[in-house]
Amino acid sequence: GKMRHWAVDGNTEKHAEHRYARQRLYYFILITTNSLLRQGTEATRLRWRDVKKIRSKIDKDKWLFYFEVKEGKKQRYGHDETIKFLTPDGLKYLLKWKKLLKTEYGLGEDKDEFVFPKLDGTEVDTHYMSRLFRRQLLKWDAEGLEKASRGRTKKTYVPLAVDSHGVNITLYSWRHSKISKLLIHSGRSIAEVSRMADVSLLQMSRAYFKTQMLADADRYADHSVQRNAVERQSEEDENWIRETLAEFGM
Repeated sequence: GKMRHWAVDGNTEKHAEHRYARQRLYYFILITTNSLLRQGTEATRLRWRDVKKIRSKIDKDKWLFYFEVKEGKKQRYGHDETIKFLTPDGLKYLLKWKKLLKTEYGLGEDKDEFVFPKLDGTEVDTHYMSRLFRRQLLKWDAEGLEKASRGRTKKTYVPLAVDSHGVNITLYSWRHSKISKLLIHSGRSIAEVSRMADVSLLQMSRAYFKTQMLADADRYADHSVQRNAVERQSEEDENWIRETLAEFGM
């Protein structure tokens, strides 16, 4: 997509630090999204020694990889270290990032090095990546709007920098989107997702209450004691409701 071309395939930036910043942002997004890492110090302070593995109980020939988070947001407030499992895609992106670091920049070989370092090996500031991400989205939007205005069909341009509600897209938006998808599509309970994301059940319930309700709409819309209200509706009622909804354009 557009991000990959800008950061990897079409990245012809001559300035080494600028070229590297694009590549790091791209893999930062992919790796944090595929591990549910918070896009703050939880990710920026990760070191290669924090990458661990455990043998799968389902398939003894497979290893499951995870991050051991020791210096994240919650740890600053006295919480114990936590773990974030990498999806298979997450592991693939992590290995691609490590190989790129090693072959192009001579980084990533020492276990004490940061996973997402500056080019000089020191810790990167999340705000720097956030500003780069935001600036690039706005640039693409400006280009997209200009192109749309010059087009013959005058198509409506869908911006990248804001969502459908007008809320700014940030690095954290990727984590929020992943959590929402897990709640809606994975069939997992809110308790399980809260553990995967390392968010308290209370906080998860508050932040994703609407998402969880809509994800299991059939369950919550059925108020019958035996939970069969939809099945008990007569064909006559169903037809009348369908026709009346159409009449009102609902």
